[in-house]
Amino acid sequence: MGIVLFHTTTYAQDKYICKTGHVYFISKTDIIDIDADNYNLASILNTKNGEVIFMIPMRGFKFKLPLAEEHFNENYIESEKYPQAKFKGKFINFDKIDFSKDGQQYVEVEGEMSIHGQTKKIKEAGIIEIRKGEIHAKSILKIALQDYGIKIPNLVINKVADIIDVKIDLKYEPFTK
Repeated sequence: MGIVLFHTTTYAQDKYICKTGHVYFISKTDIIDIDADNYNLASILNTKNGEVIFMIPMRGFKFKLPLAEEHFNENYIESEKYPQAKFKGKFINFDKIDFSKDGQQYVEVEGEMSIHGQTKKIKEAGIIEIRKGEIHAKSILKIALQDYGIKIPNLVINKVADIIDVKIDLKYEPFTK
């Protein structure tokens, strides 16, 4: 009878990737609510230095109203010219985040958001939740259309909100090469 020894090396995973996050936005007005979902978000989180990057393909937004999707891509966002939104930033309170401990932790992130060819510095709050070693991140952003040079034609100005509520939900997994 032989003895078999197993040796495993554990190392701290520094980079995590989210390949199919969820972004939901809604434009609420007295006349109509227009909303869309996008499951094509990609993101990288570095737990060693607190950096986070995400990219959202604009044509990935799917609307309940087909005409709203057409106007979004052709007239407002101009998806052919500006195919994606990007965020690159860092957790402000990074030193207080414990990625090894299950539970929710409130976080703040600041960085640069680029939409429609315009870049703006933003600072937002969110939640990091660790569940059995999995990293989940959630945030709600308020995007002012004028900050990103998005113009709404006078014909539909009452149907599109000036400030859009955007919910982001990410589930990260270890990045492997």
